This record gives sequence, C-alpha cells and structure tokens, in this order.
Amino acid sequence: MSKLRLHYYRREVLGTCCGLALAGCTQPIFSAEQHLEASYTEDWPSVQFDPQNTGTVSGTVPREIERQWLKETGGEGVSSIVVDDGVLVATGDVATQYHGVAQYELNGGLRWKNELPGPVSASPVGHGQVVYVPTETSGGGRLLAFRTTDGERLWTVDVQGEQLFSPTVADETVFLRTTDRLLTVDAESGEISRSRRLPTFEVDTLQARMDIAPAVIENTVCVPSENEVWAIDRDSNERRWRVPLQKVRAGPTVAGQIAVLSSVKGGIVAVDVESGQQRWRRSDLTSWTSPAVTETALYATDGFDLVKLDRESGEGSAKRSLQGDIYSSPIVVGDTVIAGSIDTDVAAFDTDLQTERWSVAESSIVHSSHAVAGQSILVTSRDGKLRAFQPPA
Repeated sequence: MSKLRLHYYRREVLGTCCGLALAGCTQPIFSAEQHLEASYTEDWPSVQFDPQNTGTVSGTVPREIERQWLKETGGEGVSSIVVDDGVLVATGDVATQYHGVAQYELNGGLRWKNELPGPVSASPVGHGQVVYVPTETSGGGRLLAFRTTDGERLWTVDVQGEQLFSPTVADETVFLRTTDRLLTVDAESGEISRSRRLPTFEVDTLQARMDIAPAVIENTVCVPSENEVWAIDRDSNERRWRVPLQKVRAGPTVAGQIAVLSSVKGGIVAVDVESGQQRWRRSDLTSWTSPAVTETALYATDGFDLVKLDRESGEGSAKRSLQGDIYSSPIVVGDTVIAGSIDTDVAAFDTDLQTERWSVAESSIVHSSHAVAGQSILVTSRDGKLRAFQPPA
C-alpha cells in the first residue's frame, strides 16, 4: 500500500483518535508544513470498488479540495474508474456519432485514446492491466478488452440482440449481465464459458443503466433484474434464491453474510447471502443506487437524501439532503462519506452525516458514481466532462 501526505484537521475524540467530528473543531493540530501519513487505494477498478460492490475502503480524504484538471471526453460519459494508476472513462454521443474510451494519468496527461464501435452501454471495469468496456452495436452488444499500458484491443465478445450492463470481475472471470442472460467470460481470452438464462431486463436510458452490476462473493453471484434479484451458484449455475423487488436500478451490495438489495419502488432489503432469508426491509426508501457498507453502517440514498442505516437492523440514524435527485452511489473512504446528486457534483461528510467537510457544484448534472485514488477524486458529468479534484497545491 502506497502512502499519501495530507493536511489533517483537529477533532475531539471519544475513546480513540478515530472519534467523530464535533462542531467548532476547525483548528489544525499541525502547522502548514506538518502532515499526517495516510494510506489510500491506488486504484478504483469498478463502480463500487470491489466485486462485492461495497463502495468502502480504508484511507483518508483531503479536508480541502479544488479542481486540478478537466477533460472533454467527447460525449455522454459513464462512471470513471481508476486502474493501473490511470483514470479510464468511456463515452458515447448519438448526435455527433463519436464513441470513445480514454485513459489519463492521475496528473491529467493522456495515456491513450481509442474509438469504440458504438456508444458505451454501461460503466467499465478494470482488472490488473486490462479494462473491460460494454458497448452498443447495431446488432446488440459488444464487450471489449483493452490493455491499460497502450490501449491495444485484446479481444471482443459480441452478444447479438442483447443490451450489456456493467461487468464485474472476480477470480479472473468476467460476470456480464445482458438483457436475458448472465454470461461467464474468461478474463484473459474472452471465451464464454457459461450462460444462464435470466428474466428479461431492459433499461432504456444510460443514466439509469450505467452502474447496474452483479455482486460476486465466493461461490455466489447476485444478479439484478427489473423486479427481482437472483443468487446464482457459481458451481452448478443454478438459482439459489430469488427476492422480489420493484424497479431495480442498482447493483446488489454484499458484505459478510448479508446481501443488500436496492430498488426504486420496492425499497431496500437485506437478506442472508446463502439462503435469501430476509434480515430486514425498508419499504419507505426510494433508491436508484447501490449502498456503501461498513462494519456497522450502511449508506444508502432516498430521493434527495443520503441516509445512514444500521447494518444489522436497517434502522435509520441520520440523513443529509443533497438538494437534488441522487443517482450516484455513495462511497466511504476511512472516516468520510462521499456522495453527489444532479445538483451537487460531489460532497464529503463525516460518518454521522452531521458535518459537511466540503462540496462542489460546478457541472451540468452528475448521474455517474465517483472514484477515489491517490490524491484524486474523479467525477464524470452528463455533458461528458471528466473532473479531477485534489488538495490545493
């Protein structure tokens, strides 16, 4: 794990130095020349960071940020990822007919750029030195694998007559949800090893579809559909359980033995990942996003609000309005919760959602989820602009 030096601000603590921030504690305990060593993740390879879609990592988020660079990507963008120390973004523009994928260094320098055969259909995923990009074609969908060092195309998989959702990579395998199936694809060769028929799932708009991905833990794959979520056994390829919901627009999140399933009209439900037995349900919540899960809490969305729920009971303990519809899945980095809405590009809060540490509102609508790597917080807006926010120089 690499190291990052950040300014760190004083907080009163209860019991340990990781205590919650209290009002009025704003003076630095170090001078401007002093810093605190803080670990961070070098890559953010998928929308919610890992194959379980937990959206949670250890580390420290800068207490101040400013935009360091901005890139015009050439079309409507999906959620950016960070893989092999580079920021990858894929776009598609129906009006101009430009469809592309590009990878930038964390300092904003262009590493490589390629055109795509059609518009991107969902957010990409990375693994090692390869990125996997789902696209639309006139005949259906196409999954492309690119090398991160130079952008060379390694292989393609054509799926006739079907739409592709965001892939998940685990154990050298790509799990790809399509309109009608779950495909298991070898990550190195692109060979399809398995196909499992699923309920038909079609989402017309890119904004609502881009971040819907399976969650994979050990021998279980949790797969979303329009009005239900299935758990597929990886060994037998058979369905283990099914949970009915209504209007699913987010990938499941799996943490430990709990799978958390979000929906727009069916609320949020937590089930046992092995049996599918319900642990708790919050039918009062309207969620377009995947929750971020920590050891004790769950951060979900409800319309304009970011909400904190108890992981074991589902009871709410705090909420925070983001002044607009939320389509960006929240993430947690150490003691900071990061989220955004169509009116707030990105905002950071303490884990009790009582203190806003900073927020940015400068783009024209954000539907995508955020990525964090190194000193950078990456945001892609609907108008195709990729922004990198970092601590002030």
